[in-house]
Amino acid sequence: MGRVLILHTGGTIGCQASRDGHKPSSGFAELLRRRLQDSGEPGLPEFDVIELGQLIDSANLSPDHWLKSPGCW
Repeated sequence: MGRVLILHTGGTIGCQASRDGHKPSSGFAELLRRRLQDSGEPGLPEFDVIELGQLIDSANLSPDHWLKSPGCW
């Protein structure tokens, strides 16, 4: 079985509630990693989870983001 790469760039799945509504927050990658490892799900492939340094809400994604390399976010 192959290895899976999960990239967390922001968006709804990694948002947390704040005074100003839901906002991207760091730490989702580690939470996902722990939950998958602790799931005991048989047959789960090996995986890596990478979280970008600057997360963005998908509602704020613009064509400018497409032109930048992920390391610049």
